[in-house]
Amino acid sequence: MSNESLSLFRLINSIENGLVPFEAKAIKKNISSFSINEEVNPKYVQPLFSELYSNVQQGISPKVILISAAGATGKSELTNYLSASLKMPIFNLSNHSPVASNSLTGLFFDCLGHLELGKFVEKLKSGQSTLIIDALDEGYIKTTVQGFNSFLDEIVEISSDSKGTPFILLGRTQVMEHCMFYFDEKNIEAKLLSIEPFTVDQAKDFIDKQINEQKYIQQYKVLRDFIIQSVEGFFQSQSEVNKKQYKSFIGYAPVLLSITKLLQKESNYKGLFEELSQKEDKGVDLIISIVEYILQRDKEEKIKLQLLPNLLKHRDERFCELVNEKAYSIDEQCARLLHLQLTKSFSISLTEDTQFNGQYEEKIADWIKEHPFLEGSKIQNAVFESYIIARLILNPIYKESVYEYLKLKYKDAFMLFFIYDKLDNAKNIESSFFPYLYNSLKSLDDKFAYSSINIEEKRCSDEHVICDVEFALSDREDQYNFEMIVDKNADLYLGNSISNASINSPINILLDGNRCELISPVTINCHRITINSNEFILEKGIKDSVGVIFECDECKIDYSKGQNPTVLSHLDKNQKFQIISVERPEFPFSDSFLNSDTLAKLDPMLKEKYLKLRKIIALFRSHSKGRMGRFREKIEDERVTGYTVGKKVLASLIKSKVLYSEGTQYFIDPTKIHEQLGVSYNEIRLREINEKTIEFLKTIDN
Repeated sequence: MSNESLSLFRLINSIENGLVPFEAKAIKKNISSFSINEEVNPKYVQPLFSELYSNVQQGISPKVILISAAGATGKSELTNYLSASLKMPIFNLSNHSPVASNSLTGLFFDCLGHLELGKFVEKLKSGQSTLIIDALDEGYIKTTVQGFNSFLDEIVEISSDSKGTPFILLGRTQVMEHCMFYFDEKNIEAKLLSIEPFTVDQAKDFIDKQINEQKYIQQYKVLRDFIIQSVEGFFQSQSEVNKKQYKSFIGYAPVLLSITKLLQKESNYKGLFEELSQKEDKGVDLIISIVEYILQRDKEEKIKLQLLPNLLKHRDERFCELVNEKAYSIDEQCARLLHLQLTKSFSISLTEDTQFNGQYEEKIADWIKEHPFLEGSKIQNAVFESYIIARLILNPIYKESVYEYLKLKYKDAFMLFFIYDKLDNAKNIESSFFPYLYNSLKSLDDKFAYSSINIEEKRCSDEHVICDVEFALSDREDQYNFEMIVDKNADLYLGNSISNASINSPINILLDGNRCELISPVTINCHRITINSNEFILEKGIKDSVGVIFECDECKIDYSKGQNPTVLSHLDKNQKFQIISVERPEFPFSDSFLNSDTLAKLDPMLKEKYLKLRKIIALFRSHSKGRMGRFREKIEDERVTGYTVGKKVLASLIKSKVLYSEGTQYFIDPTKIHEQLGVSYNEIRLREINEKTIEFLKTIDN
């Protein structure tokens, strides 16, 4: 795998040799999922790519090039640019029915007809054509894993004896990794690339092409450079792309489009520079300031200056002040935009004068359609969308509409988590909002940087469990901490893809959806786990991680909707799927059962010591520098150690140097843990115990 970044120019140059342009007239029947883009966007800024995986020998062209990125980071624009540059067609799975075997040949037959079908397939094999397949992640969601793999088999069949690169595939990271591993198993030469965030120079180029400032060039550049520099560490330099020192998320197109929207309507660059520089905002705070500046500017320059004066004629001064203050607030703008997406009516009682309110609503209904957040009738980028959701979910008045939007319209947007983190001063997450935040953060996961989630019991009442929720990123020291109240009689839904997760709380967990993916390591210790899924998929995830461990009082399989669940395991041989419970769960999960009473033969005091030891060790997480670490205050908390036995166990682990202290954290010494306890971290998670473990426990005073 190369550590060097790859330019789009080099990528296209490596593919285009020998290609014969695809002609649009070859399409006999127009189908929305099959098209060709014939015009190159002059404002497009070419991204850089990093190589995630490759099984291709040097000097040989890959049969398949896979390109991955987080959601809403520019894949569609890249797809169109590739199509126009290579003069090759696009097959968009988001506009297509669920794929399975013969989906490709069926598409070719429908679009090109019988004669052209054979010619196009032959051109794919001979290196004269390339098919660009976009939205692999959406195609994956629509069908079963077996159906999706059957679709990949068609690509394998065409690619196996082809020349050149017959396929370019684009989608979100997790699905693209699945495709890469599948092609590798089928001995197809493939290369998985990741779209890198823009460098500083690319960011400037992107903004310049959108603004095209010709008059106040110097003032414009001062403001532009100030904004980019103030995003402090989120844009990368070229050397940082190569070294992969950290993951950047603000260097993606949606954030730059937000900055562009700010600058497009600005006539006083110097004044804006002075206003922003006084705030001293950095990073995400600056992005939020930019979003709110655009909203406030729309009120000041449009509504207050153009719409309200006519409506307020002949009104007294106090009435005018009230309206000017309350009308078109940030919350109101966000709510109107949200309801516009839902095609639902919206109105507010701005004053006690119903006639005035009616006149205001009549006028504002037209103005909102010209809002700077919109492109056509849709919210134009993920930053604006994320801000609207994060802002309104915190307002009880609009919460119900937000959840409706999330269910009907929303796709994971990487900025939602970070904007919500800044707006939610109380640091409280509603349990029903949790899966959206979790999936937002997870959308940035790739081979080099991944998120983790840790949910622990903080305190309990008769009706609720109050949990500490900790999000982290593997490539940063930062942690994001929230509190979440979970109803004891309800289920906490985590989402349909769970990875690098640890849950230790007496709550009920729901694993729901047509497909549920668990990517190692996942450890869930809770009251009840309910599985309501057709496909239950286990992925190997992080190398040498424990696997997927459920420890619960009850593991329940819900067959009420007629499901016939199947378990597909891609775990490594040293990883396990284990369900530790009192009763054996139903098929097909029965083979993974381990009776939670396996420690019954131990002396009661030894059993208590072991359970405390296991509880302490299980709290440790993979640290950003590769070590297993945990903050000392978390380990020393009486909820973990208890009052007597647990404190003695912790003291023995420290004395024997299984744990060592460094700054504010404890770390596990992997050599000492095996030397002293006779088991590894993973084996302790799996409830394994041997004579050496028992000997260690006996050395601890009762």
